[in-house]
Amino acid sequence: MSTHCRPCSGLSAETLIGLAEQEFSGHEFPASAHYQHHNSFHDLEQAANGGCNLCSLIVDCFKGIPWIRGESYQFSSCLWETPGIEIEGSAYDAAKQLALFDVKLSIGTDHVYLGDGLDKVRSFNTLLVQIGPTELPEESDDYAFPFLTLSLNGRDCFAEIGGIKIGRRKIHPDLGSPNQFKIARRWLQECRTHEACLMNKVPELPTRVVDIGLPDDKSVPRVFISQGAKADYIALSHCWGGRIASVLTSKAYHDYQKALPFSEISVNFKDTFRIARELGIQYVWIDSLCIIQDSKEDWEIESSRMGAVYRNATLTVSALVSAKSTVGILKTNESRFLGAPKSAKLRVYENSSKDEEVEVEWKSRDEENLRRLMNECALTSRGWTLQEYILSPRNLLYGDRQIYWRCPSMMISADATPEGNQFPDHKFQKASQVIYSDILAVAPETESDIKAVLEDYYELAETYSARQLTYGSDKHAAFSGIAQMIHPSIGGQYLAGLWTVDFKHGLLWYAEMASCRHVESHGAPSWSWMVTDASVLFSRIGILESTPFDVKILQYNGISQDAVKQFGQTESASVVVAGLTMPLIRSKQHVRARDRDDLVLGSVYYDEPSSADDGDMRNSIFTVDDQVLGQALISLHTDPGAHDIDIISNLFLEDNLLVLLVQADENVDNEMESSFGEGIVLRPVKHGLEDVYERMGYVTFWMPSMDYFRGWGSRSLKMI
Repeated sequence: MSTHCRPCSGLSAETLIGLAEQEFSGHEFPASAHYQHHNSFHDLEQAANGGCNLCSLIVDCFKGIPWIRGESYQFSSCLWETPGIEIEGSAYDAAKQLALFDVKLSIGTDHVYLGDGLDKVRSFNTLLVQIGPTELPEESDDYAFPFLTLSLNGRDCFAEIGGIKIGRRKIHPDLGSPNQFKIARRWLQECRTHEACLMNKVPELPTRVVDIGLPDDKSVPRVFISQGAKADYIALSHCWGGRIASVLTSKAYHDYQKALPFSEISVNFKDTFRIARELGIQYVWIDSLCIIQDSKEDWEIESSRMGAVYRNATLTVSALVSAKSTVGILKTNESRFLGAPKSAKLRVYENSSKDEEVEVEWKSRDEENLRRLMNECALTSRGWTLQEYILSPRNLLYGDRQIYWRCPSMMISADATPEGNQFPDHKFQKASQVIYSDILAVAPETESDIKAVLEDYYELAETYSARQLTYGSDKHAAFSGIAQMIHPSIGGQYLAGLWTVDFKHGLLWYAEMASCRHVESHGAPSWSWMVTDASVLFSRIGILESTPFDVKILQYNGISQDAVKQFGQTESASVVVAGLTMPLIRSKQHVRARDRDDLVLGSVYYDEPSSADDGDMRNSIFTVDDQVLGQALISLHTDPGAHDIDIISNLFLEDNLLVLLVQADENVDNEMESSFGEGIVLRPVKHGLEDVYERMGYVTFWMPSMDYFRGWGSRSLKMI
């Protein structure tokens, strides 16, 4: 039975919610509308020593948190380290040294964003503990003591107050437990009844699948040649993480149709078979078991169908945290709770005759959620898995701590945290609407907004560029499913990652970090963002909009007109464009221009460093009158330590470059008058080919005059 001190005896979630109705701001402790708990930290500790469970939990949490005074406004995001930590280096010791150390409580939630109001709250699932004042005087050099966040966990049937749920679902630490499978089955059943989700149409099986048998069937899984058969199936999205022991090969082809060598099958695959059985699905598609791995011909055929495999799957299982096929998907986390402070109980209602309670537990700041997983997990670091995720209308995602669900109608976690800042911001809704349009139960009422789809596309391209591929030659194939599915909506011709309907904007990419070296094995032209392994960003100005200075595409060559092959490698692709150009000199000179910003026209970001760049890819651009070139641009390193801005010609690196103006205009929006200009840097290719260039950088101009651009030369040129 729970033991409570006097302040805890009068405490309930309902009491705290009443205070939150007076003052609430997401992830902030209220300045005045809080529950006054104990008058001092000493009283709190006395109550803990007297047997009060909640006070004991709070004190133990402070004892286990390392703390360096004055260095942070919030506690370290490390795991709780148990009371074995040196007390002198703990938050417990720091709290006892505060001049003012009364104890205050408030209720909160982790699903809203910082500063959100009460109207955004759908669930109260945290208890906040503040020691001392929430703010210090302005003259203080120190931070206010951070508040401690504890977790409120309830049963499957949540108590509600004013329509707001109290607590999160307490989840079983074993992802292979009956409880976790029960949740997954419920999600799938609910999705099948969602009006905004998929037609309940049995899909056609991929060319090959693994037949795991019926639920009561004890036979060994085998490769099944579908021959157009229709049935529900699961597709697996996973990391290979190196060599996989047993894969489908030409030699094993017939044997695998009889039975897979089950004892040799990777743990990830066995776990996927178990998930399928628990969900009542007989067939599973796994790339290494359903594509003949030593057949280039089979790989080319089946990889081109991979987008359809994931889009048509009844469900895609995503092994988010399994870096290798041998790691397993159905993890257990029982050890995560060993040594953690003992939980306490909090009454839900003020009325003592109602016995509903929620459990109050230690909560780590680095606790897993889907938002964090999608940014940091093993699966989302891999190139192929982006389209596997985007093209799959239903995802069952496995983390370390719990399972998650994504479908056209919802995102949800096993602990029932509502959608919000615990889930990914980037949902690519417009692109997804197009991708799923012909398999949704209710067709979209309006035609797709091409501009919105392109905005999603460029964001997808940025996301993809930040991922890794084992083989650079897969650069096009691993993204082709996305391009194929949105092509009908965008229209025009697909050109190695760009679209003819918005070609100029597709040229305006640049390195997110220092540089974006071109990689020949990618089979991409220099002007395509697919030419590099580096993470790239796109300009956000003027998507699908015309400007008076737009570059024009006159013709393109080397692009297959085949419905599938046009999305593959295009190493011989070229385009002929017409636009305004200006000569550019690349110099290694450092100049002092910070106090003469009126001289700086903009910035240039070179794709690759020269031997003299020292890794500094961003240079400022200026106008210069060259004896040979006449009026030209020059890129220089701006350095506050340099002496002047006199140009030194013997520091020139290249003097045969061009800036091709891609777009420029005035009055970007109605709120403020402005102007912009963007272009790309071109270098003439060797071997004496006239007017043939390759891309080598991106240029942006700062509030330029349109009259300046009217003085540039107009020409046509070929880019390869």
